Amino acid sequence: MICTANVAGAADGDWMLIAPYGDHLSPDGSYTQIFGREEADGVVRTWNSVAGIAARVFKNIAHGLGAKFTTPIWDGHPETDKIRWPKEKLMGEITALRTGNDGLEGRIKRGERWTANAGGRTPGPLYASALWWHLPPSGAPRVVHPQLLESVGLVKEPNIAGVPAWTANANPLGSSEPENKNNIMDKSKLIRLLGLAADATDAQIEEALAASTANAALLTTANAARDTAQTQLTTLQGQPRLPGPKMT
Repeated sequence: MICTANVAGAADGDWMLIAPYGDHLSPDGSYTQIFGREEADGVVRTWNSVAGIAARVFKNIAHGLGAKFTTPIWDGHPETDKIRWPKEKLMGEITALRTGNDGLEGRIKRGERWTANAGGRTPGPLYASALWWHLPPSGAPRVVHPQLLESVGLVKEPNIAGVPAWTANANPLGSSEPENKNNIMDKSKLIRLLGLAADATDAQIEEALAASTANAALLTTANAARDTAQTQLTTLQGQPRLPGPKMT
């Protein structure tokens, strides 16, 4: 069994499915991610290599997390989408990787924000979304092969289906419980932010939110295309350094 967590969400030490095996189409449909046992084994080897360990230490220091050997678990993907996730909210850490029967698995260490509504995090349930490093799409059809796990983001709607929820349900937005107050946005403030009339209906608010989300998605796709277009690679221990991370 991949996930040892119960309906309350993953517990410390649980092995959780990060990415299932399979061929997964990118969100914009421009390429397909190939992720089989071979790719998972490669990601684990990279994780356990001297270069992989050193990269994680430097990354964690750069993010103010200290000289740790772990991979961060973020609320969303603040490293690649500052519009949707403007602040880095650490949910926990991956302390080890392994290949399982169904995909790549990570051992979980929960942080203070893991529990429902703690630290103003996104309400759950939240699902794993891997942020990979890989070479630009190639071939016909265009494919990519993940080679290094940059981080894991916990999101409400992952691009790849088939991963279990890592966190339990959180109280809905608007809950009267004090610990949820950071998640509540006053309706009048939301109307102002969306540029709507003061007497805007709920339907108009939802339509404006949908349009705003679509615009953010277009910007994310444009940024991904820009990163993919970067073909210049540097050298790390005699091997070409992979270009920027790609969210899946």
